[in-house]
Amino acid sequence: MDQKAERLKKHIDLERTQLRNNLYEIEDRVKEVVDLRSRYYKNPLIGVGIAFAGGLLLSRFAGGSKGQAAKDSGTESLFSAPLHKVSGTLDAIVGAFAGLATNKIEDLIAQAVPGFREEFEKAISREPSSGSPRRVAFG
Repeated sequence: MDQKAERLKKHIDLERTQLRNNLYEIEDRVKEVVDLRSRYYKNPLIGVGIAFAGGLLLSRFAGGSKGQAAKDSGTESLFSAPLHKVSGTLDAIVGAFAGLATNKIEDLIAQAVPGFREEFEKAISREPSSGSPRRVAFG
């Protein structure tokens, strides 16, 4: 009976050790995924792009009323058409950055959390459609 109890105790200790190691590995992976500083140092251009896109969004929200006042008063300049084209291009760039960032975040979470992608797809399919696509695939 002592041999059986001893074997059982060793088996439990071995399982505990394996579970502890697995937990440490998962913890390390999650820390790696969430550590934005190391991601920035590995890919500084992505950080610069996000900052640029954020600045564009902020400028669009902060400066929108002045452009509308100029249109209402009939004082549109010769530059309004080219500026409108540049604005549309910048909007498309910001949209592309946002879509890319969203997909990267989804991929990172899916790598760290088993079963996330399936549940995410279910959640997306349950959302009411607003007439515009909610998700853009970039790769």
